[in-house]
Amino acid sequence: MIYKLQIIYLALIPSLSQADELYNFVKITCAKEMKMFQAEQISVWNVNNAVWGSNPNDWDKHIILLKKLEEKYGFYVFNELYGYYPETDEEITCDLGEGGLIKIKSKQRLRPKGPVGSEKPVRSGPIIEIVSPKKGLLVSAPLLVFNKIQFSSNTVLDYCFSKNIQCKQWMFIKAENLPLGINELKEKP
Repeated sequence: MIYKLQIIYLALIPSLSQADELYNFVKITCAKEMKMFQAEQISVWNVNNAVWGSNPNDWDKHIILLKKLEEKYGFYVFNELYGYYPETDEEITCDLGEGGLIKIKSKQRLRPKGPVGSEKPVRSGPIIEIVSPKKGLLVSAPLLVFNKIQFSSNTVLDYCFSKNIQCKQWMFIKAENLPLGINELKEKP
């Protein structure tokens, strides 16, 4: 019996020896058929090989894995040194046709000198813009002030702020109350 327990313990050692690491993402959903856009901050513990692969010193492989997370799950990294900045300087867009156009623009920030990804650019300071074909610019604000933001069908904007982690208090804005600028999107006391 003790021998079997030792084998089980030895089998578990690799998973028990990993450090707890938290990775922050923004999950972006663009459902064109439903004319709905949503961005939500999420955190994932112990992503292991999903972000770094088998060699944590291979920056190029790391970027390939981050791009796969973007394509497959809509997980994007902003304001984190484990992120990257696309070579083409592309903005993230969600074209809802008559429902509106959402753009997320980022600046570049360089990683500090170090062993991995030394002085490589990462996405920083993302700004979300929501544009209506009929009314023009509806919203221009820092993306990361929101824990979750949803825009549907050119009519309603739902959001909650980052410090309200559970999104227990949602803010609703109807189309007639738009446009809103960066200074108008403030949490109500």
